Amino acid sequence: MTYVRHRDRMVQESVFEDLKNTLIACRWMAGSTSRAMLDPSNPSAPAGIVTTTPDRVLKIVGDNPVNLIDSFPEASEMQDEEEPEQAVRGRTPPNTLALDDAQPGEAQQAELGSTLMEVPYRFSLAFWGANVGIAQALLNDLRDRYLGRIIAAEFIPLFDWNTDSSTPVVQMEVDSFVYAREVEEIAPYELTLFYGQLTITDFVE
Repeated sequence: MTYVRHRDRMVQESVFEDLKNTLIACRWMAGSTSRAMLDPSNPSAPAGIVTTTPDRVLKIVGDNPVNLIDSFPEASEMQDEEEPEQAVRGRTPPNTLALDDAQPGEAQQAELGSTLMEVPYRFSLAFWGANVGIAQALLNDLRDRYLGRIIAAEFIPLFDWNTDSSTPVVQMEVDSFVYAREVEEIAPYELTLFYGQLTITDFVE
């Protein structure tokens, strides 16, 4: 198994890239996937590069394209409750999906007598949806992807972005993906906030 420097960051970037590819293949975002994937709109076709043109993005998105970012926006970007009709400058745009930094767990031996170690990672996600329907539809697509029902099997390829971004080092196993609506309504007044949690296992020699 190839040694990977700065492995936590490589895991983060690999999960982010897979998330971006999923959104493109599921027609939430325009663009082309960076690797071969199954096309949910044509599940009988073999895996390949999936391209979603702007005119093929799901109509439910409307005038607010999905925006994928790799950190959570600051709390100061929230809406002023006393003046809800005025948008705070720099607030989180509708349909923004954020992936926070990975939280690695303690490495454990994969099996007795083996040099293979299992390292769990926990990722937090947040989606500021323009409405509940968009949020649930997008997060359900993510749930199906992580269950292996669409796009690919329930694994996320780890790439060494320092040396070779085309050959997977290992297939990280998806353990679970859950999401729920934020009941405290701390999002800007016209948005709906959902939180999600993705847990995966990396395998290190």
